[in-house]
Parts: sequence; structure tokens; C-alpha cells
Amino acid sequence: MKYYKSKKKILLHVGLHKTGSTSIQDGMKKNFDAVSNKCILYPMIPIKGEKYSNHSFMLYSMFCDTPEKYHMNQKFNCGTKEKSEKLNNYYSEILTSEINKKNNDLIVLSGEDVSSLTKENIESMKTFFIDNADFDIEFEIVIYVRHLCDYIQSVIQQRVKDGGWEELLLTELQSNKIGQVKNQIDKFVRVFGLENIRIYKFEDAISHSHGIVGHFFNQALDLIDLGSFDLSEAHSNRSISYESYLIHSIINKKEPLYNQGSLNERRSPHDLYPLIFMKGAPFSLGQKFHDECYLKLFEDFKWLKDNFNIDYSPHSVREVGVLWSEETLISLSEAISKVPHYIKKEIINLVRDQAIKYEKDDVKKSYSLMKWAIKHRPDGVFLEKKIKEYESIIFP
Repeated sequence: MKYYKSKKKILLHVGLHKTGSTSIQDGMKKNFDAVSNKCILYPMIPIKGEKYSNHSFMLYSMFCDTPEKYHMNQKFNCGTKEKSEKLNNYYSEILTSEINKKNNDLIVLSGEDVSSLTKENIESMKTFFIDNADFDIEFEIVIYVRHLCDYIQSVIQQRVKDGGWEELLLTELQSNKIGQVKNQIDKFVRVFGLENIRIYKFEDAISHSHGIVGHFFNQALDLIDLGSFDLSEAHSNRSISYESYLIHSIINKKEPLYNQGSLNERRSPHDLYPLIFMKGAPFSLGQKFHDECYLKLFEDFKWLKDNFNIDYSPHSVREVGVLWSEETLISLSEAISKVPHYIKKEIINLVRDQAIKYEKDDVKKSYSLMKWAIKHRPDGVFLEKKIKEYESIIFP
């Protein structure tokens, strides 16, 4: 029987998505010993022989309704009920052992997927900590938010990189499946209390002299002197050019990466990876998209202002620049040499179709695109026919 319990704080950082969570997790991992010396515990979770700093994998799997459908469990080959249950039992043992380690006053957990749990899931997570800790718990929830219109654009880009396509994601946006920050945050307020929620603007955090990692150490961990920490950031989520985004989206729509939850046998998870480094116009969905998002999410913006005094206004965004420049096509030639044959075939078809699209407005661009296509498909009869057609217009 326990007659006395010490008191500790569990600080739970839950994202949100696209607000630098990976940088924060990498920063905690790199500074594991340094923060330990400050009596701060940041558990590293061993999975399949590797130690992970993203606690999403553990916490979301443990407390979501269908862990066998969680994409990370599928990645770890635990995509069945039996395997995911076994994995969750392992996570439960690891987490219980970690939080009850001695010589710390603060336990920090970070996982952006936790923000996708339901209120009931979050209540179960809170109960788990209370029931399994050898100490009384003070909870603190740390959340970073960014301008919702910028967030949605970033999410759409990332989801396309991960296998989605534009039309599908815009449909999800219209059906309120993307961008509703009130729903993501309010469930934590109801479970842990408004007084235990700390929300920061992502835009302010990245302007910190040491970036978002420095901001997290300063503001969330209350560490004043940052001189002993390595606060350099690794940029893991690279922004892609608009042309790369276009290719990803069109190919993913035509040949989805996943089919009913299973990997499409005609695709591989990283078959478009070389295109991430393709040069081109900076990615943007434009001012009209931004303005429509703001109107659609006005109630969420108002809720942030009313409850946390976080104020976001509409702002100007850049439009998509000139597409399919010579530099872009040279870069695409480099990328296409590194993709599987079936992807190369689809990219050539896509560039051909882009050439046809520009015929009425910019026949010189059509000519440039079609020349690129025939360079990579020298026996293309239709391509040769179109090139002669364009030449008769450009060089009468």
C-alpha cells in the first residue's frame, strides 16, 4: 500500500500537425543527456531495434479505437488486431516503466498524432497515467497552432507527398475533415481543464533566436540558459515545387498508392521520392484558396481569439509562378532517371498532356514540353506529330 506519493508534472506536447513537432522531437533526442541533467525525462521508445523520439507511435496506438488501422502500426507490420494488441501491451509496459523512473521532476511526451484522438481516447490516456504512475500527476498540455489557411495548404502538400491527390483533399476540406482547430484543441480543454493548456503561435516560435526548438526549451520547458544545448534543426519535411506537387497529385489519382488499406501492387511507398528534389515554381494554392479557407474557418479563428487571445487575420499569399521552365525540365530529367519504369512512363504521359493543355495560350511552352517528352520517348509517333504541328506555327 502506498502511504505517500510524490508529485510530478507530465508535459504532453500534442502538435498540432505541421507546426515543427519533428524538430522538437529531434531536439529532445539530441539533448537527451542535457535535459536529463535538468531533471527532465524524455523517454526514447525502442521499436523494431530503433529508438524513436516521436511518442505518437506509442500513444496513438495505445488509445485509439482501431490501432490495427494506424498507418505506423502497418509500417511496423502490426496491422492486425492480434499484432496491434501485442504491440500495445509492449507499449504499456515500456511507458509505465519510463514514467516511474526516478531522478526527474518533469516528464515530457511529444506526439502530434495525439491531437487526432477522440475526447474518449484522451480520457483513457489520462486515466492510464493516473492509474500507473507511482506519483501524483500535474498535467500540462502544450499545443502549437499556425494560421489555419497556411496550415491547410501545408497539410494538402504533405498529404499529396504521402499518396493523396488534390481533388480528394479539397473534398475533405469541404466536408470539414481538415483544418478545424477548435475540434482538435477543445477536447483537451474538456479533459484537462483550460488552466492546464498552453498554446503558442507557430509563427512566433520559428522567429525565436534558436527556432522552434529553442522556443520549446524556453517556453514549454522553462529553461532560461540555452547555451549547453544543441538547438540546430533538421528540416525533415521538405517543401516541394508546384510542378512536383502536380505530378504527385496526378499520378496518385490515376494509380493510388493504397487500395482499401493495402499497398497498391503497382506502386511502392517511395517511388516518387526523387521528385521531391525537383526544381520549379514555389508551391502555392493561391490567394483565392486562402481567402475561401479564411471564410470557411472563420468560427475557428474566432474561437482561438476568444479563448486564447490568438489572433489571425487574412494575409496576402503568392500566386503560382511560371510553370515548366527550362530549369524545371532539366531537373525533371534528372529525377526521371531515378524513378521506376512505370512511374517514368506516367510522367512522360503527364508532360505530354501538359503540352496539349498549353496549346491555345502558349504554343512555345507546348513545344518545349513536347520536346522534353520525345527526348524520353524517342519512338513516340504522336509526340513527333505534335512537335511538327508546333514547329509549323512557331517557325512558319
